[in-house]
Amino acid sequence: MDTITHAAMGIGVYSTWLAFAPPDPHLSHSVMLAAAVLGSEICDLDTVMRLFGRERFLYAHRRATHSLPGTLFFALLIAAVFQLWSSGKGPEIFFMAWFCALLHVLSDVLTAYGTAVFWPISEKRYALDVLFLYEYAWDVWLVLGLVLHLMGIPLLKVVILCDGLALLLLFIRVLNRLILPKRVRPIQQSDESAVFPPALLPWRQQFVFAHPSGIVRFGSCSWFKSPVIDAVYQTEETQAIHYVLHETKLGREFSRLARVLIGWTEREGDGFRVRLADAVFRSGRLLPFHIWVVLRLEGERFAILSEGMRFEAFRPAAWGGQVVDFPLRNKKKTPSAHSIIR
Repeated sequence: MDTITHAAMGIGVYSTWLAFAPPDPHLSHSVMLAAAVLGSEICDLDTVMRLFGRERFLYAHRRATHSLPGTLFFALLIAAVFQLWSSGKGPEIFFMAWFCALLHVLSDVLTAYGTAVFWPISEKRYALDVLFLYEYAWDVWLVLGLVLHLMGIPLLKVVILCDGLALLLLFIRVLNRLILPKRVRPIQQSDESAVFPPALLPWRQQFVFAHPSGIVRFGSCSWFKSPVIDAVYQTEETQAIHYVLHETKLGREFSRLARVLIGWTEREGDGFRVRLADAVFRSGRLLPFHIWVVLRLEGERFAILSEGMRFEAFRPAAWGGQVVDFPLRNKKKTPSAHSIIR
C-alpha cells in the first residue's frame, strides 16, 4: 500500500475515534492525530534500507518492521515520546498508534506483495491478493470527508459515510477474490497453477496461469466481461538469466520475493540487459516491479556492467497477445528455467 493511502487510513482511524470517544480535556487531539498518522506510516521505516543497497532493501522490506512484534515496538516508542505532551495518557496513545500500525500491516497483507507478519518466528510472507497496491478511492473519500466536515456536516455523519464507503470497497474486493477462481476455472488447465492479483479498478480482476512446461498465461475479466487471455509466454533457459539468479545478490533477493518470476534478455551494445519481473504486479500491459542487470561476456565469465531496480511502469519487449520467449526459473528444479508460483 502506498504512503498516502496509509496516512489516509490513519486520519480515518483518528476521525472515527474523535466522533465516538467521550470528551477528555486532558488528552490532546493533536497528539492523538500525530500518533495515528505516525503509527500508520512508521512500519515503512524499512525503506531507508535503500541507502545501503537494492538487495538489502529487498531483503528487509515488509519483514521486521511489518511483523507483529515490530508494530508493538513502534507503538511503545510512539507512546513513550508523545506522552510528554499528554502526561498520564500513555495507554490511549499506545493503543491508537498500535491499532494504526496493525492496520498498516493488515492492509499490506491484503495486497499481492506479501508480508512477513510472524517474523522472527516465521519468514513466510502472506499475500491474500485482495487489495491493489494503490487504493486511491480511500484517499478520495478522505478528501470528501474533510470537505463535508468543513461544510458544517456533523463529524459523526461524515465518519459513518466515509467508513461505510471504505468497508464497501473492501467487501467488493473480497467478493471479487472469492468469485474469480470459479469464473476462470473453465479456461484453466488442470495442471496449471494460478495467482489472482487484484486490478486498480475494483470491478476488474487479473489472473496468471503457470504450466509446468514453462508457459505462463496472463488474463483478466470484469463484472461485464468474461475471462480472457491477454498474453502468453513460452519460457526457455539462458546462461545470462541463470547467472543473474544465482550469482548476483540482487537477482537472488528478487527471486526470493517474486511469486511469478519472469525474465528476459535484450541486446545492449556488446552485452546483454537481463530483466526480471514479478508477473503478479501487472497494470494492464505493464509490469511495474522489476530489476535489471547489464552483463558482458568476458572469456567464459560474465562481467556486471550495471544493475538497477525500478518500481515505475515498464513495458516488456514484445508484450502482446502472441507467444514470445522469456526465460523463467523453477526453484524446485534449479537450474531449469520455468515459471514459479508460491
